[in-house]
Amino acid sequence: MFLKTPRMLLVPLSWKELELLLDEPIKFSSATGMMYHGERIEGAIRRVYADALRVLRRDSSLKEFYQVWVLLLPSKSTIIGSILIKGLPDEHDLVEIGYGLHSDYFGKGLMTEAVEVFCRHIRTIRGVKGIIAETNKTNIASQRVLEKNRFYVERKTKTAYWYRQLE
Repeated sequence: MFLKTPRMLLVPLSWKELELLLDEPIKFSSATGMMYHGERIEGAIRRVYADALRVLRRDSSLKEFYQVWVLLLPSKSTIIGSILIKGLPDEHDLVEIGYGLHSDYFGKGLMTEAVEVFCRHIRTIRGVKGIIAETNKTNIASQRVLEKNRFYVERKTKTAYWYRQLE
């Protein structure tokens, strides 16, 4: 299964593929036929991926909420970013999305396309009533991606904005 935008495919990774991507990116490319040229997998991104991998190893039935989807340019077989749900729905049945893109692809509307298609997919998951996202106050590009996809600022903290998508 994959999701399609006008210019990309969103491809879900199995936990074994995610493990390869984290630990052995060259083997990942050989095994999948996809070259990774996405955001750097370090810091917070590595932690989110590693947390998802831990959950998926234990319980694959939770893949809807922890699976990492890569953004693939099919003409080049190149992964340029990723998107995911960051865990189970909260007490209000909201799920949080996270996403990242390699800087070579900034400013081209690619993440706006990916978020649109991914949110449409999320709305088909039973029990999910809404979608939220957090962005750093200084990350104007990410804020624009969310705003173009009908998200509005629901609350602010000292360092971040929390967005929620209109129903």
